[in-house]
Amino acid sequence: RQITLNESKKLYMEDNFATLPKLTIVFPVPEKYHDDSYALHVLARILSDSKKAPLYFSVVEKHKLSPAVGVENATYELAGEFKLTVRANENTDLDLVKAAIEEGLADFEKNGFTDNDLQRIKAQIETSFYQGISTVLSKAFKLSVYNEFTGDPGYITVDANKIMNVTKEDVMRVYEKYIRDKNYIMTSFVPKGQINLMVDGSVKAEVNIEEITEEASYEEVSQGEEAVYEKTVTVHDRSEPPLGKTPLMKSPEIWNASLANGLNVMGIENSEVPLVEFVLVIKGGQWFDPIDKPGVTNLLSELMMEGTADKTPSELEEAIGLLGASISVSANKEDFTIQVSTLARNFEAAMALAKEILLEPRWDEKEFSRIKMELETRLKGMESNPSSIAGVFAKLLYGDEHIFGKPRMGLPNNISEITIEDLKESYKKLSPVSASFHVVGDVSKETVLASLKGFSDNWTTPAPSWPEYKLPKQNKRGNIYFIDIPGSRQSIVRVCKLALSSRDDNYNKLSYAIKVLGGGSSSRLFQTLRIEKGYAYSANMELSGFIEVSPVLVMTSVRSNVTFESLEIIRDLIANYSAAFGDEDMKMTKNMIIRSNTMSFESLDAKLSILNNINRRKLSFNYIEESQQELLDMQLKDFHDIINTYLNEEEMIYVVVGDAATQYDKLEKLGHGKPIKLDIYGNTLEK
Repeated sequence: RQITLNESKKLYMEDNFATLPKLTIVFPVPEKYHDDSYALHVLARILSDSKKAPLYFSVVEKHKLSPAVGVENATYELAGEFKLTVRANENTDLDLVKAAIEEGLADFEKNGFTDNDLQRIKAQIETSFYQGISTVLSKAFKLSVYNEFTGDPGYITVDANKIMNVTKEDVMRVYEKYIRDKNYIMTSFVPKGQINLMVDGSVKAEVNIEEITEEASYEEVSQGEEAVYEKTVTVHDRSEPPLGKTPLMKSPEIWNASLANGLNVMGIENSEVPLVEFVLVIKGGQWFDPIDKPGVTNLLSELMMEGTADKTPSELEEAIGLLGASISVSANKEDFTIQVSTLARNFEAAMALAKEILLEPRWDEKEFSRIKMELETRLKGMESNPSSIAGVFAKLLYGDEHIFGKPRMGLPNNISEITIEDLKESYKKLSPVSASFHVVGDVSKETVLASLKGFSDNWTTPAPSWPEYKLPKQNKRGNIYFIDIPGSRQSIVRVCKLALSSRDDNYNKLSYAIKVLGGGSSSRLFQTLRIEKGYAYSANMELSGFIEVSPVLVMTSVRSNVTFESLEIIRDLIANYSAAFGDEDMKMTKNMIIRSNTMSFESLDAKLSILNNINRRKLSFNYIEESQQELLDMQLKDFHDIINTYLNEEEMIYVVVGDAATQYDKLEKLGHGKPIKLDIYGNTLEK
């Protein structure tokens, strides 16, 4: 039965932590796989996912109230939610946002949408469909979902046909049936002290907010007793089979070539699904940012997607969409990438667009001003995100004189100083001599090389000179740093130190050695902090893969009133790790990694990562076999040596983002001295 609302409701909440106002409007719609749900999925994308979309144009382009508009048709077993979400610019009255949404919907009602819009969305859905069945696990998941919700595990064909058969009339019909003039739930979330920004007529929402207590809650959780129940009678043997022989993976066949302009090319041909993914990786990225203007290369990556010399931003967007493709340009820590996913039949056309984006930038001043404004809004929003704030650990590790000590996206106080000329200077450093092209999927080597001719003939930028940075003395070792978020119900914790480069001979060994400590849900960090204590939802340890010396990092978010107790656990697990790591841990590490490899190189994304690893880390084409053998050859002493060399707890720094009033004073008992207070940008506050 379709859920309906007898009246519209407007609610508001004054958020203690938010820095930006947010408006959400929700309409009740049918459940998953209902015939109307397919047209509602298309409607959601038509309203918001292009520069010509009515809601995007009204809210973002015309009235400049927000960097983006989100529309989603979220469907579940019993019902669905058609959600419109806008996180507005700082100090924006949400009544203006509401009016802009209504203006966009009125435009949609009057003008509808084009056949090209529908074709574009269907092509993109087709690509997503194939991506969703590209691994054994994703296929199994699809079968189980279809069986659970429709009673037919083979419903995939029906599902695909229903979405591809959606017509313009279907879309307008469901809009009239479920959205136009229908009742809704509207919520205004506004920063503390700014209820003047809420939608007029909103009623305060009754929200139960957990009180922070200064003392820890020592109620521990456990798995509990095993449930006793009568199992369903079956003629099939449901017992778990014994583990078979450890499977060793073999590297896929890789082809390579080199173009006249110095561009290196590598590929893996795979025809299981009719898709192709490729990426152009150019050495540089944030590494080329001026030290006093972080964020230049990131802005360049965003501007390069805002049209080309011959295409306006909306024309470029439509050209990509009609191919069922996605193209993204990214400025990473050490490289600049153009990545493309497309239907195999459209590979050459997608390649031509990627070439046009790289070699024929538009340099549109209007778009540059817009993306700078949007970036400033995003950075402002990150000031209220404790996980983003915890990223100051990079500044503590690399310092102010190293580019990695600066945020990749830049700082709010310097974005306005960046000019389009800065971007043009950064663009001049994109050279094929320091680039590599990687392609995987349903396309031959011959087709790829023929399509790359434009890159070879027209891209001849010489190699730039490389900036050099020195790592600072690690004199912060053992310190605890605290960033106060008054009233925070959780504490974000980062524990880290600089370890080694991804090109170091010990990089693989360290990545193996941290598995038992922080690699997934079976690790000691996860099992202790979540399963045994119930302090955290997740906890893990990761090793960054930079060419520069990379950090090893513990990440978790814990209940505020167990911050000290959680840090004690992390400290002790790291400090005692070498002594506690025994033969069984070594066997488990080898078994876990080798067996997980059977699912690690299946998808096109995973195969693309193989090529990226070869390029970044200067590995051989059969490095998968070599790394497996390296792991199998490791002895217990090798694990101990690696742990003792790179995981010395006394060399770690601790970063805590949380409520200082209740948690700060207790942390001195950890044995690492008095915590040092920082602001949200990592600057030391007065003692």
